[in-house]
Amino acid sequence: MVCDKGREQCVKYASLRLFKLVVLLILSTMVIWALFQFGLVYYHDIVRYTCSPWIEGWGSTFAHNILKELLRNWFTVATAYNPVLWTMPYIFISSVVCVLCYMLWGDLKRGHVAPVCVGICFVIFGMKNYVACMIGYLLAYYYKHKPAKQINIPIGVLLLLLAVFLCGYPMEMQSSWILYRVLPKQYVVYYHMLGASLLIYASLYCDPIRKIMESKPLLVLGKYSMSIFVAHFAILVSVSSYLFTRLIDQHSYNATAAIVWAVTVLATCIAAILLKRVIDRIYAVLDRVYGSIYVNVK
Repeated sequence: MVCDKGREQCVKYASLRLFKLVVLLILSTMVIWALFQFGLVYYHDIVRYTCSPWIEGWGSTFAHNILKELLRNWFTVATAYNPVLWTMPYIFISSVVCVLCYMLWGDLKRGHVAPVCVGICFVIFGMKNYVACMIGYLLAYYYKHKPAKQINIPIGVLLLLLAVFLCGYPMEMQSSWILYRVLPKQYVVYYHMLGASLLIYASLYCDPIRKIMESKPLLVLGKYSMSIFVAHFAILVSVSSYLFTRLIDQHSYNATAAIVWAVTVLATCIAAILLKRVIDRIYAVLDRVYGSIYVNVK
């Protein structure tokens, strides 16, 4: 979509992609650093109740001199404070790879062949997290050339259910569900990629599913999805964990989890809305700075 808007938009996207991701990294790191600094992190107080090994040992890298930390690799520092941001390097590099693929092969009659080969190379060299960007590229390429294609409702529902099943394959624990146990665990990343691909395919080509995905509530959720992604970990280790410690002795585990979940959703939504306003203002400044630089070097 960016490349189709012309070379200038493509250059702008590629030039600012890293800096816009770094804005998210720095904001998230600063927020969680502040939570540590003021003693507002309570995650370690609930590990014994949840028995979750998800981020065992997390927080040991906390440093009082955050400015010195930020002078190091942005991606590494951000991931140390907010583990969910491990995806950011892949998002950045994948964006560059997709732009290059489009510029090199997007206009060819069989423009899908080369990206397929690139994806196979990623598999061969064990760069499995980059396979997703090639799958996404191919889905976009296919939709661009066949936007009117339709699949019937039963097939769409089947693909949707299969997508939910594959995306639900657990990563950090062995599932007791036999349908998961028959699938080799070492391919879990590929199960998630296939599930996401089927979800997107059904959303593009099954009309009832597409209408649901294009409904106003989900469009609003999509608008704030990146802000939610960046903000939710800070809420989990502070507000959610603190509330859990206060309620677990007064209510059952399930009741406590339900209350914490409801408060977490509300707090995350509020944080995401505020964060997006800040991000949009910073992005506007970056766009203006880029515009002035581009005019001078054009």
